[in-house]
Amino acid sequence: MELKEVAGNLLCYPFMLKSRTDAYDGRGNFAVMSESSVSAAAKALANRPLYAERWAPFKLKLAVMAVRTKDGSIAFPTVETIHENNICKFVYAPPRGVSSTICQKAQDLAKKAVSTLQGKGVYGVEISSFPTTRCSSINRPSPT
Repeated sequence: MELKEVAGNLLCYPFMLKSRTDAYDGRGNFAVMSESSVSAAAKALANRPLYAERWAPFKLKLAVMAVRTKDGSIAFPTVETIHENNICKFVYAPPRGVSSTICQKAQDLAKKAVSTLQGKGVYGVEISSFPTTRCSSINRPSPT
């Protein structure tokens, strides 16, 4: 199945096309806003294994570095990340306008998330908050 078919039939526009390799801090990503930008996305990320994510119009993104060891998991303090053009541009510690209770819940969630993984190491866990709902979403924990 071609990328245009996958995008048009399964994801809808906009969506984020991401490289599985050589990608970090928003690099290796391409925001596909419409069918007209699919070719540019495929060219920009050519010769890499790719995956796509539904568009997530978050209003706030928190991040927690969590460590998984043979004995359990620990989490470092929660930070706020500010993104420009899908790349992390600024990090605020502590997060601005976020209560210590929410920061602790983010740390607890990050520890719980990495405790489900088989691999040991340090993981970056992103938690997004959306403007139209009280719900949050955890992004995939990424090994560092």
